Amino acid sequence: MSEFIEIFRFKLKAGATQTELETANQTLQQFIQQQSGFLYRSLSFNNVTHEWLSINYWESEAAAQAVANQFMESQLTQAYMAIVDNNTINKELSTVVACQAGSSCGES
Repeated sequence: MSEFIEIFRFKLKAGATQTELETANQTLQQFIQQQSGFLYRSLSFNNVTHEWLSINYWESEAAAQAVANQFMESQLTQAYMAIVDNNTINKELSTVVACQAGSSCGES
């Protein structure tokens, strides 16, 4: 299994709202879904730390890296990044080594 995940933790800029993020997320999702090697993605909110968590699953590390090189240049990602506080972004990278039976894991 060589699936790869990117985990982004971040907060919104002061004054930005969840509604704005949800709207911008729809456009960002259009960009991501067009990328080769994309599997799936989730966006969640931690009520304790007030951080957002975006988890992106890719077929491989190479696929994730190829998208990272285009991400900031795409018009489809600009509204999303305009409301994210860049000083709070924490990126983690991992290779999937196991998954729960019954999931779509490993079907790439």
